[in-house]
Amino acid sequence: MLKRHQNLVSGVLGMIDVAIIVAAIGTSIAGLGAALTATAATLCCVGPAVVAIVVVLVLALGGGSANKNNGGSGSSSAPAQTRSASPSPSTTPTVGELRLAQLQVGDCLTGANLQLNKNTPWPKLSQAVPCTEAHTAEVFYASKTHWAKQGGYPGVATITKDATAACNSAFASYVGIAYAKSVYTWTDIVPDASTWPGGDRGLHCVLYYKTNAQPSGATLHDTVKGSAK
Repeated sequence: MLKRHQNLVSGVLGMIDVAIIVAAIGTSIAGLGAALTATAATLCCVGPAVVAIVVVLVLALGGGSANKNNGGSGSSSAPAQTRSASPSPSTTPTVGELRLAQLQVGDCLTGANLQLNKNTPWPKLSQAVPCTEAHTAEVFYASKTHWAKQGGYPGVATITKDATAACNSAFASYVGIAYAKSVYTWTDIVPDASTWPGGDRGLHCVLYYKTNAQPSGATLHDTVKGSAK
């Protein structure tokens, strides 16, 4: 009987221990639950701010990288236009034996066959040299299509009038002074009744320095462009 009481007591004590343990576990679980609940609440509150900060950082880093890439690409490839830019024909004189159609503004010419002060046909070829070399003439206007393609030959008077106006205007722009006030003289090469039917519509204006001693042109050693003389 005593043993049974002892067993009963032991059983009761065991049950009490289990109850205590269960209560403790319950308390721990409850505490853990509360902690989890608080953590979740905290995350809910701070979550958007953290996400916003992360997004800002990502965008900032990504944008900076993109800008660097664009800058690198821009600096490594220059505009086509800058890399392959070629001099304009109107500012780059040519040299060598040239046909009339090849003459361009800024060409400096030499040769006795030019006969600048005579009313003779322009030579088939004229010698162009750098303007720093000895020469007697300089082209200041050149157009292969000065007159319209359509229509018949307008006559000498009209051709002369058109050519004079065009050459005087071009002379003032090129030399920097009105032709009437300049020391230089100009001559023109124009179509006539024999070349017009073949499509000749060109006008070329050529200046030279006419003196009493050298009526066909004194020797020059530099361009007269912008000289205002």
